[in-house]
Amino acid sequence: MQSIHILLLTLLIQPAGTSFCPVEVWNPLPARTRGFVRDLRNVRLVAVLPNIPGSVQSLRGPYEQALALVPPKPKRLNAKPWGDDAALRLRLGDFAGAEETAREGLANFPTDFRLALLVALVAHAREDWVQAERAMALAISLAPTAEIKKNRLDHLAWLRARAKGVGPWLLELSKRLKGYDGLASAQEMCLLVPGDALLPLLVACRARDLGDAHGAIILVDGVAGESGIRNELVAKLRAELAPRVTAAAKASGAHLSHPADLYRSDAPFAPNESLIVLPPVQNGVQPLPWALLGQSRMQKGNLRHSDILYKIDGKTIEIVGSTHFLGEEPPNGPVVLVELPYGCWHCDMPGLPGLLNLYMAEGQNIQPSREPVRLRGKLRLNRENPEDYLFSLEEASLVE
Repeated sequence: MQSIHILLLTLLIQPAGTSFCPVEVWNPLPARTRGFVRDLRNVRLVAVLPNIPGSVQSLRGPYEQALALVPPKPKRLNAKPWGDDAALRLRLGDFAGAEETAREGLANFPTDFRLALLVALVAHAREDWVQAERAMALAISLAPTAEIKKNRLDHLAWLRARAKGVGPWLLELSKRLKGYDGLASAQEMCLLVPGDALLPLLVACRARDLGDAHGAIILVDGVAGESGIRNELVAKLRAELAPRVTAAAKASGAHLSHPADLYRSDAPFAPNESLIVLPPVQNGVQPLPWALLGQSRMQKGNLRHSDILYKIDGKTIEIVGSTHFLGEEPPNGPVVLVELPYGCWHCDMPGLPGLLNLYMAEGQNIQPSREPVRLRGKLRLNRENPEDYLFSLEEASLVE
């Protein structure tokens, strides 16, 4: 319980200078496309993905724990706990609960910008364009700074246009707010309302206009592949972007990259540095949460793992994830374990802290599947080679 309190005290999300929801820390936007796509996909999954039985699931858990610690309504002395409650429910996909809480909080604190914004975001998520427009207009009137007001005006323009359906208006709207600020605003809208499947197209158009055709086509392909939207607009954007990407690849003679000075961070969300307490050992086996692996990183050219990981290096652990085969056709060739199945490996591949290299025990054959698997084996940490996997699971075997 102590660790959960520390989590709440240390982690606040801050889009455009205003607190939105506990248990997230936002980096400056715009963020690089790969990190943006990964974080956007994760917040989408928070709203729809139930905990996998028997796993130490790290997506919904922090949000559910934070919600359980929000003070009850009679003890809420200011607007913040009302906003925390509504924002957490919105993230978890409880639109009815989020709207009820935000409206009740706004009735008690009618000048609070965050509560007005949350009412608008819930209506946006529900595609109730009339209510979303009204609530966003109220939020704009309460915006505490000119910067926040500018982004919310951009959001209001999106809501008004979105009510018209899919059409050429999106290409026109992409030029409404230009430059880095426009790209940052579009990314922020996506992360605030991750269920709006068309918003990544706005990000794509603005990335394209800033010279990042590679990032733009990744976003367009994501809309077509993961959201299943294959309309005339998507086809037009892809037809425009594909030749640019091909020409850039031929000109560089190397792997495509994003413009070096375009993005202000590698991903929207900063690493979760909250204290993590390991679940209890069960029959000599240590269950391992992905969140703990995610804290490993390079620091001044050296690999650094959490103190907890160093303590369990070489011990038998159990972890739940999805397999991804590399190179040769499965079941031959190398295979890694990731926390969640990925629709496009090249678009939203996890970073090194999200990959667990597998060495299967003799007689253990693992097959490709989008269903989660539970594996048991000995954890080995990479302590020296920054070009290799950070972790391996040796003598890995499937657990029924």
